[in-house]
Order: sequence, then structure tokens, then C-alpha cells
Amino acid sequence: MSVNIVYTIGYEGIDLEQFINIIKKNHIDTIIDVRKNPVSRKKGFSKSILNKILFENGIKYKHIEELGTPKDLREKLYRTKDFIMFINEYEKMLQSNMSLLEELLNEIHQENCCLLCYEKNYSKCHRSILAWNIKKMDGNGLIIKHL
Repeated sequence: MSVNIVYTIGYEGIDLEQFINIIKKNHIDTIIDVRKNPVSRKKGFSKSILNKILFENGIKYKHIEELGTPKDLREKLYRTKDFIMFINEYEKMLQSNMSLLEELLNEIHQENCCLLCYEKNYSKCHRSILAWNIKKMDGNGLIIKHL
């Protein structure tokens, strides 16, 4: 099976039940958590409980810390509000993780994967930059679908 879509989702503004419903409706096989620190004040979205709940719903969970935004870069974005700088710095970081991106692309081609972060607005989140870079690597028309 060759899948040609990478999904992304931010859980800001939705509860766990809504999140699970969206994931199931879109036939997601694996959630790829791309938060640097997979903890949340929001009930059900910290790594261990989220992994358990997804497993109970027949969905796999994988956390890739290396694809999260480093704390110093998050702080710099917060201070400067310079999203162009953020994109450039995050893309440089991705270039040093090419083997990880290749593994992720292979996984995306095998099953329906969804990149998870907190931010509701994908255009303000590193997951959209990550998805775009995976699409560029693919070169075969990978579709990005933000849920």
C-alpha cells in the first residue's frame, strides 16, 4: 500500500473525544507526536495517557522529540514574533536530521500518519514546516492535509 497524504493536527481548542473522532474519521493509523516535550496541561494529551487512549482506539502513537522545536528557538520566536526567522532556523535543524525525515517519509508511505502538535493554526506551527519539507523530499505529489 502506498499512501500519498501526510496529515497534521493541533489539539488546541478541542477535547480528547473530539480529537479521537477527527482521527478516526480520517482513518489515521499512527499519530506522530512532534512536540519537543510531549506534556500538556490539557487532559489526555500528555504522552503516556495519549498513547494509552490511542492504543485503546486501535491507533499507534510515536513521539519524535528530535522534530520538536528547541526551547531556545521557541523563546526567540516568542520574543521577536519573527516567523520567517523561525522557519529558516527550523529548516536548518531539519537539514541535520535528514535520516529521520527519510524514515518518517517511509512511514507515511506505509500508512496514514498524522503529525501532532498543540497549535490550532497550522500556519503558525512547526508541523506545517515539517510537512512541507517532507513533501519536498518526496517529490511525487505528497499531499498535506491539515485536520
